[in-house]
Amino acid sequence: MADSRHAPASAQAAATAVAPSAAPEAQPISSAEHIALAVRGRGRTIAIVAAVVCILAAAGAYFAFRTTAIDSLAVLPFENVGGDPSTEYLSDGITESIINTLSQLPKLSVRSFSSVQHLKKQATSPEEAGKALKVRAILTGRLVKRGDGFAISAELIDVDGNRQLWGSQYTPRLTDFQSIQEQISREISDKLRVQFTGKDLQRMAHQSTTDSVAYQLYLQGRFQWNKRTLEGMQESIDLFQQAIQKDPQYALAYAGQADAYALLADFSVLPAREVLPKLESAAQKALQLDDGLAEAHTSLGWARFHNWDWAAAETEFKRAIELNQGYPTAHAWYGEYLMVLGRFDEAQREMARALELNPVAPAINLALGYRFYYARQYPEAVDQIQKTLAAEPTFAPAHVYLGRTWQQSGKPADALVEFRKALDLSQGDTNELAWLGQGYAAAHQEADARKSLAELKERGQQTYVQPIALALIHALLNEKDQAFDWLQRAYDDRSTGLVYLKVDPLWDGIRSDSRFAALQTRVGLK
Repeated sequence: MADSRHAPASAQAAATAVAPSAAPEAQPISSAEHIALAVRGRGRTIAIVAAVVCILAAAGAYFAFRTTAIDSLAVLPFENVGGDPSTEYLSDGITESIINTLSQLPKLSVRSFSSVQHLKKQATSPEEAGKALKVRAILTGRLVKRGDGFAISAELIDVDGNRQLWGSQYTPRLTDFQSIQEQISREISDKLRVQFTGKDLQRMAHQSTTDSVAYQLYLQGRFQWNKRTLEGMQESIDLFQQAIQKDPQYALAYAGQADAYALLADFSVLPAREVLPKLESAAQKALQLDDGLAEAHTSLGWARFHNWDWAAAETEFKRAIELNQGYPTAHAWYGEYLMVLGRFDEAQREMARALELNPVAPAINLALGYRFYYARQYPEAVDQIQKTLAAEPTFAPAHVYLGRTWQQSGKPADALVEFRKALDLSQGDTNELAWLGQGYAAAHQEADARKSLAELKERGQQTYVQPIALALIHALLNEKDQAFDWLQRAYDDRSTGLVYLKVDPLWDGIRSDSRFAALQTRVGLK
């Protein structure tokens, strides 16, 4: 799959379970009633999360009574003062919990965690961050560990004029760490005069856990997942599994695991045929526990997309967007689905919406670029990809797509420059080596192409190399029989790249071959 997957796919933070009897189906309840019920059912709640409730309640009060409504907000990563690695996941967890809670509120556009994550280590002022993220208000915070407790401070800032609207400090002790996410939602909904029904609260309860250890494991899993590295992805899968072992009814832990498998497939360290069943199983289990999880519907849509179950995939993507119109990953992945089917206008709308929700994500900016590439609108593709690189010059996938675009534009030398940059930036990654190899083949530099081909096959003795990469180099060397042999292996492996057969111009050299048409039909791309 193309690199839009590295766009945000942040899942909602865990929420504490609420008994189904907490409220009638269609009757909203007050915050006080809801909290009282939760406390009687749960016992002690968490001091650190209680502080978050206060933060959100005060922020909600401002939103409710301000003359000019705040319609967009970004929560910047809470600063982990002192940099204690053991509490880093807590500062990120607080940030993501607030984001995911507020994102459920209607008429308030909240930037995703992945869109603010890059600001974590940057000395960016709230005014600069607000303008970059295109929001009206910024919430910032600090977390300091003091013995077995914490000090938390937060402030709400109006981007227009960089004015502090509200600030507060708390010194809670950490006696437990169990989410009360649905209580935070109730506080915010009350202040914004938005009512949630008993059904809404029951759905949120299904996402939660009453096991504080499971919740901490979930936060640690999300922390590793957000690194977007192979090691982080593998670690997150293990942490989510530990959370599931602690609480087999923990819907969000299954959804997190599904997200991790979805990204793991893109690293191409395993055949997709091995990853997809695990992804689908995790997503389906999450949905059995809570059918209202947009993240799980999105991951299940991705699995069915790459299993070539086209109608079912579209159903899942649409359901995800229906549940959470502000979830950028759902729009981005649905846009990619539409694109590979040649539905370019619809794809443009979905990708533009994803970019609106997450304006600084390099992968989503790039998605618009390769949408132009696959539509064979090369000048527009070059323009968009260069904009992506201007903001993120070390983003290797953008160099790959710029190289591919130059290649189709009749500039093979410029293409090779970009492929080499991508290989250097990725520190010799196998996928980037394959792109350089096909670049040599397309530029009629046969000796270099064969050298790359030989190196890829040698690496294949030690690690997984995508068969479709070898097929492409053979095709560009006009070795059709070898190309179709490798394409058959790609089909057997469920290679993610096969979904692009219909629209990728790289296959034009063998597109007229009856074997190619037969392969497209088997994949479901007629």
